[in-house]
Amino acid sequence: SLMSEVKKYDVYNRKGDWMGGYSIDLEKINPSISCFEMARQNAAQCNGKVIAISEDGSEKTVYPEK
Repeated sequence: SLMSEVKKYDVYNRKGDWMGGYSIDLEKINPSISCFEMARQNAAQCNGKVIAISEDGSEKTVYPEK
């Protein structure tokens, strides 16, 4: 089954500390923003990872790509 819609991206550093979250609501307010791109850049800077959180509560690592 298709994953339900992503509602936010959470960034964790290499140690597993939460570095910030990017809600998809930002994109609804300002379509020029890419929450995934902001999260990806944050994760790249801290050598961490991005977790996509879906509306149904499921989580998926979306960066780095396996």
